[in-house]
Amino acid sequence: MADDLPTSMVWRAIPGYPGYCVTNMGQVLSCWSRGGRTAKMTKTWKRMAGDNCNGYRRVCLQRPDGKIYRVFVHVLVLEIFVGPRPPSMEACHGDGNRAN
Repeated sequence: MADDLPTSMVWRAIPGYPGYCVTNMGQVLSCWSRGGRTAKMTKTWKRMAGDNCNGYRRVCLQRPDGKIYRVFVHVLVLEIFVGPRPPSMEACHGDGNRAN
């Protein structure tokens, strides 16, 4: 499925969440299709819209055990493209815009 990823941005898989990717520009992609009560992985990647929480965008990701987690997109980008966030530290937005 990695061959289906767009090439204009840098996309990386989200560890612990198979079927999800994030770009260095903060776009989250899912290849999960939900039909009724079941979800199945497809070959079609779709961008996830997410929701807004105090100006920060977050998305719901599902782990293989079925548990769903709400994660902030800016934290995903930081941890996947830069490295783990040290304890008691926050992700910083260089331009001050929480949506970036």
